[in-house]
Amino acid sequence: MIFVSFSRMAIRLLNLINCIFQIHTPRISSRLIWAISEHFDLEGLDPLLADDPEDPLNIIISNMHKILFNTDSSATTSNRIQDVQAVLICAQRLGARNARAGQLLSKELEEFRASTSADSVTKHQSRYVLQVIKYVTNHPDNR
Repeated sequence: MIFVSFSRMAIRLLNLINCIFQIHTPRISSRLIWAISEHFDLEGLDPLLADDPEDPLNIIISNMHKILFNTDSSATTSNRIQDVQAVLICAQRLGARNARAGQLLSKELEEFRASTSADSVTKHQSRYVLQVIKYVTNHPDNR
């Protein structure tokens, strides 16, 4: 019975991931990514699909990219800082749990830190998340 429930949850999470593209509000998208990243089983992903745009991890990271680099005028008037912080927490959580996610997210976070989209606070937070991901990469038994 537990296996059946887990399968249903995994299927629903995959459906949510595939529907993220339909959400156009950064606030809702960042919160949905946060919820998914807390419960999604990254170890069950097929490593052969790493370059596939339909891969759930690639979908999550591309949506995180959209939120990090969102320069829409409505984003600056809304609470963009909270959206970015939610994505940074997700990046830390995903990157610490999975080596491939850590590698992809490190590249995204380095790009974000170098961009004009990041203010001093988010640059500092990005640096911290990168340090956590690097530590876990160098010490895989501490995951």
